[in-house]
Amino acid sequence: MANESDVIIRPYRPSDRVIIRKINYETSFLHQPHLFCDDPEIVADALTRYYTDFEPEACFVAEVNGQVIGYVIGTLNIRKMNREYLGRILLPVLGKALWRGVLFHPKTLAFAYHSLKSYLKGEFRVPDFSHQYPSTFHINVRDGYRGQRVGSRLILRAVQLLYDKNVPGVQFSTMSQDPNDFFISMGFHIVYDSRRTFLKYALGRETPFYLFGMSVQDRPQQAS
Repeated sequence: MANESDVIIRPYRPSDRVIIRKINYETSFLHQPHLFCDDPEIVADALTRYYTDFEPEACFVAEVNGQVIGYVIGTLNIRKMNREYLGRILLPVLGKALWRGVLFHPKTLAFAYHSLKSYLKGEFRVPDFSHQYPSTFHINVRDGYRGQRVGSRLILRAVQLLYDKNVPGVQFSTMSQDPNDFFISMGFHIVYDSRRTFLKYALGRETPFYLFGMSVQDRPQQAS
């Protein structure tokens, strides 16, 4: 628990990389990453490395007494990221997973099999909103610090950067229904939603998929 005045929102530093990767693993796959992969390095490479290593200027952290408790990491150009993701991230991740013995682990194979089934059913097909919302970000706050405006301040800082860089809009996705009211209160609206089955074999249920978007000119006021 922390007072709002104790929380500092600041630009990302290379020294933050380790803790961002740790928080990412703790909160990925609906807070149950162990069901799908036991290697935090592989998960963090896939989900955070592009942002921290290739676009760090679009990353910010929340800090309390020198401890990073949350982050927002993103890209100003989602089309550029998608073009570069295969060579810069996906292929190296697959190589590392093979070298570390993760690629053929039963958990990894089960995850890959069910993901492929969902892909072939078209569940991962999402309309292209990159013209209207050309940027994206991912946000996570550690347990124990949620509900204290940490997330909202991180979002406001990220959106301010987009405004300063003349980026017209931002989009992001989530498979959790819980924070929808929060994101809507921040000025986002749902531009696409669907259901996905690729985690059902482990979670026992389908997961919702929501894509949110916001025009930067409609952004909320920057927090003081």
